[in-house]
Amino acid sequence: MKGYMLKQTLSDFTKKWEKKWFVLHNTSSDGVVRIEYYDDEAGEKTGLNKTTLLLREFADCRQLPGDKSQSYVFELTSQTGGKRPYLSDRQARLSSCRLIRV
Repeated sequence: MKGYMLKQTLSDFTKKWEKKWFVLHNTSSDGVVRIEYYDDEAGEKTGLNKTTLLLREFADCRQLPGDKSQSYVFELTSQTGGKRPYLSDRQARLSSCRLIRV
């Protein structure tokens, strides 16, 4: 599963949403379920500016309240307590996140 989502960032003490290209990998050569994201869709092909989130390193994935334009906001919580919100345009992506964590 892949597509654009928004990732909340903190820059100069201001929270903002950045559009990123996300790829959900159910399996890999080493068996690690993960989400990779890039600055844009072309980044997946080149591997540039890749960030990898290993889902086994997260303790929780939960939906957050959002307004009508942010219906599917979810938050990943690391095992050390750090939290990062994400915004999906489709509920299916949030459901996939929850299914992987089970």
